Amino acid sequence: MSSRPTLLKISSLNCNSLVKTNNSKKQKQFIRYLRSLRYDIMAFQETHVTDSTSDLIDIQFQSKYSLWTVHCGIVSSSPNFILSPNMITDNDRVILTKVTHPQQSFSPFYILNLYAPAANGASRKTFFNNVLRSISNILTSADLTRTIIMGDFNYSYSRPHLLSQTSPRWLSFLDEHFINALTIEDIHNIPTFF
Repeated sequence: MSSRPTLLKISSLNCNSLVKTNNSKKQKQFIRYLRSLRYDIMAFQETHVTDSTSDLIDIQFQSKYSLWTVHCGIVSSSPNFILSPNMITDNDRVILTKVTHPQQSFSPFYILNLYAPAANGASRKTFFNNVLRSISNILTSADLTRTIIMGDFNYSYSRPHLLSQTSPRWLSFLDEHFINALTIEDIHNIPTFF
């Protein structure tokens, strides 16, 4: 008897704050809508979730596992996708987690969710160089083949001054180890912002 593959439905969203302190009804409706999309794993940027609000957000998401910083979040709504604790604890703009299955139905993989500073190019260069250093200290080359990078990079490949917007080392790292899913199957550089 052959086993069915474990499918993964995953998303990433800059939510411009999950926490709506002035409008709890709007917060509930927003999270209810996101939950209705039935993603197994959702990555968020610009969350504004704090230690005092994370329990309420988890209850509203009905999450099985979650990781939160004030800038990022990852929610697993499926018991089949267990999130390890955040592997990069010194930067609240980054979450790196190892995803496993309770019965080892798939090999573990990693999700890196990040929210880069929107400020100037210099702070973004420093940010990406620091992320790259952290990743290099944690993940092996084999791990990189099983890593998904998601988030809000706060730059666009279509801008003419890309190198001034980010780190050349970061761009080389992405080109060497990853595939841009937004350019697969003739999608041609879809912007990740509107």
